[in-house]
Amino acid sequence: MEWTVETCVFALVVAIALLWLVFSAARSEKPTSQIVAADLQGDDADVAHTLDYHAVGDGVVAVTHRGLSLATGDTVNVIITITGTLMTIAEKRGLMAPAGAVSVPSRASWTVNFVTCHPHTVRFESDITGEWSVTTFTPTEGAHVTTALKL
Repeated sequence: MEWTVETCVFALVVAIALLWLVFSAARSEKPTSQIVAADLQGDDADVAHTLDYHAVGDGVVAVTHRGLSLATGDTVNVIITITGTLMTIAEKRGLMAPAGAVSVPSRASWTVNFVTCHPHTVRFESDITGEWSVTTFTPTEGAHVTTALKL
């Protein structure tokens, strides 16, 4: 095959069209966000710092962050953003307990709604502890994944 100017121009146009299709499809999905108040409970003092994902069904995923140290009266809010198959979870401190309050081992739990049954890359960042994790999770009913948190 001989590479003429016309062949090169045609190949370039096809390559540009393919790149446009690939990158425009990735941007076309609109992100959905949820702000959720976490349910706080007491926990064991020497528990590992982990994040548990459990698919409940009907697009609902229950998430538990273990290994927190919170004062009685503290609150935790979670901001969840889903864009296609990327889920970002940002954990932030809500109300703070008065000065001098005693910290106790705690765990925070919340649910994520409207999750499709496709493999998701989940990125978690905690402003409270500075910990983070990245994992892949397919939320089919009964699926469960535990990830260790990193500093």
